[in-house]
Amino acid sequence: MKRSKTFRYLVLGVALVCLGAAVSGCKSEEQIQQQVQQKGDEAVYVDLRSTITVSGEGKVMLTPDKATVYFTIRTQDKEATSAQQQNAESTTTVLDAIKTAGVAAADINTGAVNVYEQYNYDKTPPTVEGYEASCELTVIVRDTTIVGEVISAAVAAGATGVNGPEYAVSDASEAYMKALAAAMADAKAKAEAVAEGAGVRLISLPVSIQEQSSNSDVAPLAAPRAEATAAEMEADTIPMPISISDMEITARVSAIYEIR
Repeated sequence: MKRSKTFRYLVLGVALVCLGAAVSGCKSEEQIQQQVQQKGDEAVYVDLRSTITVSGEGKVMLTPDKATVYFTIRTQDKEATSAQQQNAESTTTVLDAIKTAGVAAADINTGAVNVYEQYNYDKTPPTVEGYEASCELTVIVRDTTIVGEVISAAVAAGATGVNGPEYAVSDASEAYMKALAAAMADAKAKAEAVAEGAGVRLISLPVSIQEQSSNSDVAPLAAPRAEATAAEMEADTIPMPISISDMEITARVSAIYEIR
């Protein structure tokens, strides 16, 4: 009788071990369906079958506060040294005109300086008949109201090529933060609409948020470009008319919401 009772306990123990193993097996299978999100110091298990994934976009318009204009000065002569000397003199005159128009010397950068042979290809073999010297200037205008004056002054002083202006903002970080908040609000509104359409309840706080690509590091926005040569522009006391457009700062997010 005693042995029989011991045997029953042994069978019961084995059964409990088997049951525990079965339950453990079920839990492992269930965990495959779950995603672990860290919320503070507490691990939160989220069943991916009970979530909604949405994206949101926010935009903020910002007025540019600076413009970049590119100038080219070209001179020609039969001698290379003369072409280069004339170019140096013309470049100095253009630089002085740009500064007088209101641009700081620190915002003017002298780029490539080149001297090229000029060939007459009507002859066989082609012959060198002169030289062209060129100098490129990159000018940052921090007062966007004088961009037209700067361009006209430079051309009047001898600039033979103009490219720009390209408008940009010095610091778009605050505007981007506003766009980011708008993107999050857009994502939540979409999640609420999806949940309502599906007839489920949305848990208000997202379980995951991911910031997507954006233009927080704002690339210059090109305005209608003033590409011209001195012959194409009448550079007098009337500033070239320039139209400035606002810049669009964009932020995007992806969010996962739990539903019940």
